[in-house]
Amino acid sequence: MSLLLLCLGGCAPRGRAVGDTWQPGITVEHDGVDRSNASVLIVAPAAQKEREAMQATNRQICSLLEHNGMKAYYADANDLRSQEQAVKDAVARKVHAILIEGMALGDWNVTLNKARKAGVAVVLLGEGYQPQDTKLFAAQFTIDRDDPTAVPLGRALQTIIDDREHVRSQMVSLQDDMSQHEPQDQLEEQL
Repeated sequence: MSLLLLCLGGCAPRGRAVGDTWQPGITVEHDGVDRSNASVLIVAPAAQKEREAMQATNRQICSLLEHNGMKAYYADANDLRSQEQAVKDAVARKVHAILIEGMALGDWNVTLNKARKAGVAVVLLGEGYQPQDTKLFAAQFTIDRDDPTAVPLGRALQTIIDDREHVRSQMVSLQDDMSQHEPQDQLEEQL
């Protein structure tokens, strides 16, 4: 009975963030969540100035993720409390990843631990508060529209959702992830 309770303890990986447990030579490759089943909640920045500046970008992010086959949801926020509520709602909705823009300064431990225990990967986007406990988020993304080496956002998120190797601080682009538009048999031929 105690073994069963131990197994039901949650989806939180031991000592690592959800979506950031891959280790070379240790982690076994696996088939992750299909992109058509992946869902992402984008939480708006808490600061009004940032929120206004990100409006067009957020529309582009949602459109891009949808075009790349993911389900994208957007939650408006205007302070720490509303950002935390959006995260709690996302956990209840059972999304695969939460993208928090311009995280408000505050104690995020309880809220992000709920996401962690539910097995939901958290990614920070742009500037803002960053929790000291790195087990609470898988990565921090910065959008760079001019860097040709930046990873397309959809691909970067899919990598984290699938818990594959990635850097914790990553430049992403809002370019289309063209690898998601080829028929499956052509993708397999390229491998």
